[in-house]
Amino acid sequence: MRSRRLMRGAAGFLAAALVTVTGVNAAVPAGAVPTAGGFFPIAPLRLLDTRGPGGAPLGAEERLLAVAGVGSLPPAGDIAAVALSVTATEPTAASFVSVYPGGTTRPNLSNLNVVPGQTVANAVVSGLDANGQVTLFNAAGTTHLVVDVVGWYSAGPTPGGARFTPVPPMRLADTRPDRPVFGNEALVFELSSTPPYDQVRAAVVNVTATEPQGYGFFTVTPWDVPLPGASMLNFVPGQTVASSAVTSLGPHRRAAVYNGSPLPVHQVVDLNGVFVDEDATTGGAFTPVPPTRVLDTRLAPQGPFGPNDERPLDVTGSVPPAAGAVVANVTVVAPDAHTFVSLWPTGGARPGVSNVNAAPGQTVPNLVTVELGDEGKVQLFNAVGNTDVVVDVLGWYEPATSL
Repeated sequence: MRSRRLMRGAAGFLAAALVTVTGVNAAVPAGAVPTAGGFFPIAPLRLLDTRGPGGAPLGAEERLLAVAGVGSLPPAGDIAAVALSVTATEPTAASFVSVYPGGTTRPNLSNLNVVPGQTVANAVVSGLDANGQVTLFNAAGTTHLVVDVVGWYSAGPTPGGARFTPVPPMRLADTRPDRPVFGNEALVFELSSTPPYDQVRAAVVNVTATEPQGYGFFTVTPWDVPLPGASMLNFVPGQTVASSAVTSLGPHRRAAVYNGSPLPVHQVVDLNGVFVDEDATTGGAFTPVPPTRVLDTRLAPQGPFGPNDERPLDVTGSVPPAAGAVVANVTVVAPDAHTFVSLWPTGGARPGVSNVNAAPGQTVPNLVTVELGDEGKVQLFNAVGNTDVVVDVLGWYEPATSL
């Protein structure tokens, strides 16, 4: 039996409904990155689960993980980077996890931050080494890791690859004015069938869980396909937490955010961009770069963000002048109040979206894809209290025709 109810959405762009689900600043080194390529979204493919037979948790160590050639993935040399969902679970100490190309020096980067007993998931985009591998690093104690691939980027032009196209950041759905999403229920969103949206193959969304009444997780998946055994966000009672995801779209350009908790939780879904057929746009190819830190407010002379604080960030030293958008890991560090941080192109109005949500004292990273604005800059905004912010650029997209 299905329950369906229309929710708020962007007029002319989407409809959203609830349905019950059965089942579960440095220059870029010359020649250091592959040729830009297209994106191939796939159903989540599990690469690693250290909890399984023969598995072992990561200690304070690095561990190589083979990616290229696994399952349906192309061989090394044909794949430049991957979009991953990485989950840390059962950590024994306060720690962080980093993901980066195999065989490279570990960058000053954290993709997930955990405390003992916590389960945390985050989206990651990482380049691969010549052997098609990434490195997983755990800083302290032991932790189990679960790694799923949700898409891959080709090394150079490859027929059939989708291209990233920016859209103005917009809120697709917010259940808080109405009722929460119950357990075993999904919020379904649908992109418009009006051209050129009929050529959209995948969506880049930021999904937020807020006011959960129990422990749980979200899974984002194309609508009308079996639920994968992968989570993209984990939450605890009362927590507000966000995570980015790239999701393929099912029939009628629909995708679903499934509530894996048995108890109600509110969902907020923001759209940051789409992937379209290669003949629907110009540009939009992706190039990974070695993780490059472009902001750390803990270091002089920046200083932490204050309440209602908006600042421009110049990323031109981390990507070529031709870049149209960047993929970055944005970390909120030890805020003194419940807050959120938003990013958008410089020169545009601040949108009504959030990218990272954090509670007092937390360190919370999230993957952000944002179009570059005037002079290659993006705006950062902190809503409440004081907080440090760290931004690491992971790659860039060529400018593309906006939808």
